[in-house]
Amino acid sequence: MEPSNWSQLPHTAVVNMFSHLSHRDRARASSTCKSWRDCYFHPSFWRRVDLELTFQTGCEPARCILDKCGKFVRELCLTCTVALPVLCAQFANRDASGSAPPPTGSEESSQENQPDDLLRYRKLYQDLPTVFQGLHNSEGLEKLIFCFFPLCKNCNCGAQLPGEEFGTKMTESLKKVIQASTKLKTLALAHNSGSLRSTFLKELSDKFGKQLRVLHIPTFQVAEEVTDEAITLTSSLSNFTSLSILTLNLSMVTDQLLKGLPDSKCASTLRQLNMVIGFGADVNSYLDDSSWSKLGRRLPDLQVTVSAIISDYGATDELLHYLTPSIPLTSLRIFVSQPWSLKEDLIDSIAKNYSKSLSCLEIHTDKSALFFGNNSEADPLVMLCWQCKKLNRLVITGYKLLICNVLAIATLRGPGLSTFEVERGLLYSDHDEMWASEEYDEETPTSHDSFYSDGTVSDSPTSETEYRFTLIQDISSSLKRPWEPVERRHMTIPKFLTQDLLIDADQ
Repeated sequence: MEPSNWSQLPHTAVVNMFSHLSHRDRARASSTCKSWRDCYFHPSFWRRVDLELTFQTGCEPARCILDKCGKFVRELCLTCTVALPVLCAQFANRDASGSAPPPTGSEESSQENQPDDLLRYRKLYQDLPTVFQGLHNSEGLEKLIFCFFPLCKNCNCGAQLPGEEFGTKMTESLKKVIQASTKLKTLALAHNSGSLRSTFLKELSDKFGKQLRVLHIPTFQVAEEVTDEAITLTSSLSNFTSLSILTLNLSMVTDQLLKGLPDSKCASTLRQLNMVIGFGADVNSYLDDSSWSKLGRRLPDLQVTVSAIISDYGATDELLHYLTPSIPLTSLRIFVSQPWSLKEDLIDSIAKNYSKSLSCLEIHTDKSALFFGNNSEADPLVMLCWQCKKLNRLVITGYKLLICNVLAIATLRGPGLSTFEVERGLLYSDHDEMWASEEYDEETPTSHDSFYSDGTVSDSPTSETEYRFTLIQDISSSLKRPWEPVERRHMTIPKFLTQDLLIDADQ
């Protein structure tokens, strides 16, 4: 072999080398030559496939990969996310002016205002059903996660939404994938109401009733009334004997379902019920608190998690109404579209109703805002951490928090708070001095006096740095492990909702 002729390397050597590379680096290395390109599609690299589609990339790359490697895939996670507010605002401006709005100069804005985005979006969902063709003959598929976020229903942008024809084609394509598989154990489908058709649920329960362990089927669509699928689901559950985790829209969770769960065949295996609440003007499926109370008594080990979208003050009141005291709530995840619409009453109610059960609380927003203004005598988040004795996971993103309250939470919960995440750029001292943010420069004196942890005041910027370091040390000491705030994450609704679909029975 010539020293410079890498194409003559044995395939086993190339495959071994590729196994130590990331997927991105492996793809780049495969462009070296045809021999390496063949090694790129070795079955061992395609047992688990994670694909994310956007209207910029389209469906072609994913379709090519699955056409070539679909028979090797054992776990597939395919998410198709669209920046809903960006598209809606963009197309509304285009419709009003007849042309695309001019770029504002930032990279993000210039990417948001591409004139062909609407056409790309429409082509994306038209081509989406064909992506799964490579899996129509795959017998070994064990896990399938598919999530598609369409444009919001109530926008005035004039964008064409996926209609009944899309739902039919998407459902038929997914049914072929499921019919081919013989080993399916985890199924997460969230694209539109077509995925919950009665015949689909019945076929699913008939074929995989004895082996399916995880079923996530939220529609992420507005449900204006309780549909037949909610009733069908209740009867279909009787065929699932190994189901461990179930995720549904709130509109699918009825009193009939709660009353039927203890007598279903999955009663002995079901350990987690996840509910998605507040996506648009969802159906007012107010559940009787007595139904939850009876369910809790008959299934004492069942854990309930709630993922809620709060869009305004009214949505907060609705959530307060939904969260009745008898729900065996262990995890609550909240995304607040308008950060100021989060009310102290909600946090107080959660602390009061679920002080003995709540183990996880996440509060996210995509716009920076003070957490309740931090002007109350007793911070509601601190009080919640004091009352909820089982709380072991607390994640806050987008909200600005007083560092002294962060220390108070760490002191109250101690090492039992195994996950504690707040964002570095959104912590500030009680002199309203944002530190560790992008705007803060340790080398430049600030307009506010800094102070030490003992209360003495100094004009030196180093004092603020020392104060920060001291507090982080104190937090680490309280948690009995090294602790640092995390970097900004910029949570979005698609990211927030997708996390529910990734919950696995082995976790």
